[in-house]
Amino acid sequence: MKHTLTIVGLGPGSPDLLTRQASQVLENCHELLVSSVHHPVLQALKKQRKLVVLNDGDADSIVRQILSRQIADVVYAAPGNPLEDDSVSRLLVEQADLKQWSTLLVAGVSFLDLTFQALRLTRHAPGMQVVDAAELCLQSENEKEPPFDVFAGVYRTVDPTRPLIVEHVDSRSRFEAVRGTFATLYPDDQPVEVVSIEIDSGAIRTEEIELAKIAPSLTDDRRVSMYVKPVERLKDVAAFDTLRYIVARLRAPNGCPWDREQTYQSMKKHLLEETYEAISALDNGDLQQFASELGDVLLQVVMHSQLGREAREFDLEDVLRAVNTKLIRRHPHVFGDVQVASSADVLRNWERIKRTEGQGAVSTFSGVPEAAPSLMRADAVQSRATRYGWIPPSTGPALAGIEQPGLSADEFKTQLGDLLFGLVALARRRNVDAEEAVRLATNRFCAALDQVLVESQNQGLAFDSLDAEERQRRVERAMSEAG
Repeated sequence: MKHTLTIVGLGPGSPDLLTRQASQVLENCHELLVSSVHHPVLQALKKQRKLVVLNDGDADSIVRQILSRQIADVVYAAPGNPLEDDSVSRLLVEQADLKQWSTLLVAGVSFLDLTFQALRLTRHAPGMQVVDAAELCLQSENEKEPPFDVFAGVYRTVDPTRPLIVEHVDSRSRFEAVRGTFATLYPDDQPVEVVSIEIDSGAIRTEEIELAKIAPSLTDDRRVSMYVKPVERLKDVAAFDTLRYIVARLRAPNGCPWDREQTYQSMKKHLLEETYEAISALDNGDLQQFASELGDVLLQVVMHSQLGREAREFDLEDVLRAVNTKLIRRHPHVFGDVQVASSADVLRNWERIKRTEGQGAVSTFSGVPEAAPSLMRADAVQSRATRYGWIPPSTGPALAGIEQPGLSADEFKTQLGDLLFGLVALARRRNVDAEEAVRLATNRFCAALDQVLVESQNQGLAFDSLDAEERQRRVERAMSEAG
């Protein structure tokens, strides 16, 4: 049997708002499926048409009942405009398509249409946002679920600098979710226009209430929406776009003289300073200060991007495109089908992928900045070398004192720090620049390991497939040859 499904919109309430096409469908159908009879149009049809009230249940249950009807022409009536106001209709269209039913949608006047009319607005108003309260309710419920959802708050559902309508605020849980969302985005005295539509008559009532004073006024016989006007950009201080606006404003012709004088080179030192200040706050355990310092680091990124934008050399989108593309490409075990067993596998894959990116690197260590402090650079170089299978040698008898068994991590750190401090004093007595000495040693190691990796490759060997002693012997030989 070939089935045809017609979904007809009953409009927001009064029969006067029923469309002519919907009236014709209702007049001609022999059997009308409904999920509830509590709609003025259906009350008027009760004596004229056979209404089949589906058993109460969730949307999935109702859809199954509709698609199990053993008749050729199935007609389902939904409140408002079907796809906009009725979750059953949305699911029904999807499932009917899977069953290859022929589907006809008969639009109705939506509750949102009346809301726009009451507010004297248009859907095409610049920046207009329309959000279903169910979406905000779902997010609110997710944030309460343990464990913490890492995706919660990753992006904003609502932009307070744009006009907003939240529709279908038809339960206390949805109301609380909407009010909670508003409280994080708007000041307490933010005016909110509450639009109530009575289902029986379609009558509209609007009321402006301050956010802090808003209270639920929900009943079964009305649909509620809320409208909030946009706030000024500088009042949305939790938004990334506000930082971009501020930086651009500082650089504008009538902006800040100091900011307008800055260049890539003059800002370079600030990028380093702000990074160190963030690390210092983290070391001190002051996480609120750490968050503030991270903001200063972020400011450096946005400022450099603004300089690039003005010079038409690059912009923030280029920065984001580069890092997003890189992260996706270098994490095939997350965003692809590569399998890894440990973080060590991840690092080895990372290095292999980097070597295929064709950036013209001539050394295994090209990505380690030479301008970094020498000890920091030495650590970065050694870390990268271990990804190729290099094993750090033992410290030798001169340093045996700090390798005593039983030392706690803090005790070891203290002794190591004292030893490094003493080595700096020794270097000063011999008129040797300790920074320079470490830098040169790091350079010799880089050259030696590069040489060993190339030699191994030429021999058809994978360096990390050699036994530990052979790896160490080859590196030490290359180091001695480098002088």
